[in-house]
Amino acid sequence: MATLQRLLADSVLGALQAREHVLVAAGSAGALRSEFEDIIAPALAEVTPHLAAQHIDGEVTSTFGTEAADEAVERVVEQLAAQLMRSDHVDDIFADDRIIRRDGFRAIRDLLRRYAAGALEIDEAGPGCGPVEVSLAELGYVVASAARAAPAPTLRAALERAGERAGAPLAAVSGNRGRASFAAGERSAEIGLALREAITEELVDLVGSRAVELPHRDRLVPVPEGLGAQPRLAAILGEVCARTERVTGCEACCAPVDAQTLCATLTPLCTPDAERVDGHLAHFVRAIETAIADLASCEDPRPPAPLRLGAGSAGAGRARLPAAPRAAGAKAAKPSGERRAADRRTRAVLGVRKGTAGAVVAQAASAAPNAGRRTAGCGYTGAPRRAARFR
Repeated sequence: MATLQRLLADSVLGALQAREHVLVAAGSAGALRSEFEDIIAPALAEVTPHLAAQHIDGEVTSTFGTEAADEAVERVVEQLAAQLMRSDHVDDIFADDRIIRRDGFRAIRDLLRRYAAGALEIDEAGPGCGPVEVSLAELGYVVASAARAAPAPTLRAALERAGERAGAPLAAVSGNRGRASFAAGERSAEIGLALREAITEELVDLVGSRAVELPHRDRLVPVPEGLGAQPRLAAILGEVCARTERVTGCEACCAPVDAQTLCATLTPLCTPDAERVDGHLAHFVRAIETAIADLASCEDPRPPAPLRLGAGSAGAGRARLPAAPRAAGAKAAKPSGERRAADRRTRAVLGVRKGTAGAVVAQAASAAPNAGRRTAGCGYTGAPRRAARFR
């Protein structure tokens, strides 16, 4: 049998959702209802003693029989509207504050009219004493998953810290870790919201400090040889992770395993994303592979071949420096006397040894260093054509 504050919370939330004023996060309706209960419960003691069937009519300032009861309900409605604005369980709001307060008030008024007429079966014991039970599953996917994944001593220590912050010592934790009980005593009607907020913060801190790992999916991605050392790779993967988090809502990470392997990890942060995590992971891996392929196509990981200059055996592939530009009208510089002497010796040898130009040029190059440099620079290895000039 439900309590009056639970029925009121269900009525307000149902009215706002039916009129499409709010969009509640998937799987968070129960947690938002519990937040509403914690706001409504303390005000019932000021309202219910004054209820009578004939009083529940009219406007906000005269509905509940006494001015104190009217003000108590007005405060509850304002607090419910404010809680909607700051709650983590609400994705979006499509109505202004005035409309939300109006429809929330009407939902409370209509339910209290039925209560005053005796048309509701409720748990009359209600709040006020005894332990407070908190459903961890209703506090969101991250809290529920952290409670299941945490070692038992770690979970109990976190719940004890939450109870100390809210002023209600931890009494027990259920065997399936789905519920926790706190000894609140006479403050049980007003302490529920503080307990839920403290529990949420403690368990989220466990996840943030890596003391507890949420369920996740991993996939190994190969990296071409030599590309893992590229300094741009880390920055590009960081951009891919950030873009994936914006698109999927999951926590994305890509870390190196070795020089040729990356590990792509995707951690869902809500129930719908957990159900679609395989599709999100495939999208993430494709984005990583595309980024690696783009980097490999624009940057050759192999170092360039060294530039070889200077004298040596003539051959194809020899790098040549471009000649310095000559000013217009300027005459070419005459070769030095030593250079001219080397040229004469080369021509003399070529005139005597007509049929063996390549070998003769090599001999001339070894006899005269300058001639050797000229031979290497001018490509005399194709000498049979050039020797014909001296026949």
